[in-house]
Amino acid sequence: MLAAQPAFAQTTQSDSDVCYDPNATDQATITACTRVIQSGVTGAKLSAAYNNRATGYIGTNQDDLALADENQAILYNPNNAQAYNNRGGIYVRKALLGSAILDYTQAIRAKPDYAHAYLNRGDAHFINNELNLAEVDYNQTLQLEPTNVNAYIHRGYVFVTTARYDAAVADLQHAITLNPRFWGPVLWLHIAHLRAGGDDKLEFARNASTVSTTAWPAPIVAFYLGNTTGDALLAAATTTDQRCEANFYLGEWLLANKRVAEARTHLQSSAQICTTAFYEGPAARAELNRRP
Repeated sequence: MLAAQPAFAQTTQSDSDVCYDPNATDQATITACTRVIQSGVTGAKLSAAYNNRATGYIGTNQDDLALADENQAILYNPNNAQAYNNRGGIYVRKALLGSAILDYTQAIRAKPDYAHAYLNRGDAHFINNELNLAEVDYNQTLQLEPTNVNAYIHRGYVFVTTARYDAAVADLQHAITLNPRFWGPVLWLHIAHLRAGGDDKLEFARNASTVSTTAWPAPIVAFYLGNTTGDALLAAATTTDQRCEANFYLGEWLLANKRVAEARTHLQSSAQICTTAFYEGPAARAELNRRP
């Protein structure tokens, strides 16, 4: 989600080759782009060098340095769509969703066919509980890139969150067809079936066979397969992020089984502890808003 994108430029200089190479390592990009910035390049090339160094900083979890570089990239080229897109991702991680949405909008203005910016803006709207706007952006992403698996996944999440389970099933099944290795749509598809009152035991078992049986989210899959208990699922969640997910998926199972009071407790926990990197938080809040 919200991946940074380097800009591209043509040059014969070694440092420039590395700085503008999307396959260079993060540290190599930082080092080479620093030299390019110090070399006296101007205009769009300088903007691209700042943007690319920012992607290196993002890859090494140095968001403050990345933010400073994206500001410079935009200063030297106010139409640098990738810099707006990447800065938007930094703002999302800092939970500055309004600023992120403005930046994604600027990226789209600079590059109207920028599918990745539409996807990212949709994600920011989703996290900000603006589900209708998120759906519009996912629709536009798919208009531009009809095989964008993340757009199908995230629109499917919107449909689950807004209780449109048939539409969710269609999107998430298609996403699994496009990439069966992603575990998120496997779990959300199962939730859509559960909440619609369907029986998808065979489909879920088949889809879940591609998910690790040892690494997280194996405890969630085991619980949904009926191989462990809710208490065991919660005990297996040892980090804040895992507790965010465990409480959400347990809460959804409890809702499907008409145990609303118990579900509310777990959804409240998920809503409180999930960071902006997780769709489970806004989905939990949406469930709670339907059940005051």
